[in-house]
Amino acid sequence: MAVVMEMLWKEVNLDNYNEAREKVHWEDQVPEGAIFHVAWHDDEGFHAVDVWESEDAWNKFVEHRLMPVVKGDMGLPGEPKVKLSKAHRVFDALHKHAHS
Repeated sequence: MAVVMEMLWKEVNLDNYNEAREKVHWEDQVPEGAIFHVAWHDDEGFHAVDVWESEDAWNKFVEHRLMPVVKGDMGLPGEPKVKLSKAHRVFDALHKHAHS
């Protein structure tokens, strides 16, 4: 079942995000199970919303690719606040493809 991941990381800025993107390579080496990603920064900090095929897929990405870079190599401060929720339905309007 697909899951929605919501992240808020108050201490991270867009420069940190762009560096992480380049070092983790999630756009050119798409992680198994990734469906959708959007990110932004506002007065609260850095936000991201992802859709993943499963919670297991998200956890594998975090454990094996994301955190070794952002907390290891980059040493980003603070901790992200992450919420995972089961998706009822996912619709990709661009490709007219749906997941339930």
